Formats: sequence, C-alpha cells, structure tokens
Amino acid sequence: MALQVPVMIRRVDRTPRLESSIEEDWPQPYKVELKYHDSARRQEIYDWCSEKFGHHTRQWNNPRWCSNTGYHSFWFKKERDRTLFLMRWS
Repeated sequence: MALQVPVMIRRVDRTPRLESSIEEDWPQPYKVELKYHDSARRQEIYDWCSEKFGHHTRQWNNPRWCSNTGYHSFWFKKERDRTLFLMRWS
C-alpha cells in the first residue's frame, strides 16, 4: 500500500498591478514597474506617457521620463509625474 502525501499547490497572484520605488542614483529616480500587464496594455500606457510627457528618441534622452524596451518599467524625473502616472493607471 503506497503512502499518499497531500501536495500543497501555491497559487501565484497574477493580478495586474503597479509597484513603485525610488532609485536615487538615476537621473530619473522614480520608478514604476508594471506587473502582469499584457502587451496591449503596456503599449497603451507607453502611448499615454508619450502624449503627456513627450516622446523620447532612440537614445532615451527625454529628461522627463523613459521606459525599458518591453515597457515593463517606467522612470520619471519628477515625483509629480510619477504620481500622475500612478493616479491614471492604478
């Protein structure tokens, strides 16, 4: 007779959310990470940032904000821009 052991399965919460932090050594220290957002939503957020804060070039040289290539993270120079972002997308 084989011993049956109950298996605990841990559910991972994949609810879309935003996580904010400060990286003081960066020119744009206010960081927001998008967790579990689909690519269409990330593109929508990127387009909104371009409209509100100005587009950045291939050199990522807009001093007001930037994002990584997959639009998973956004950095802002001013706290008020980060706050506006959080208010809009939370």
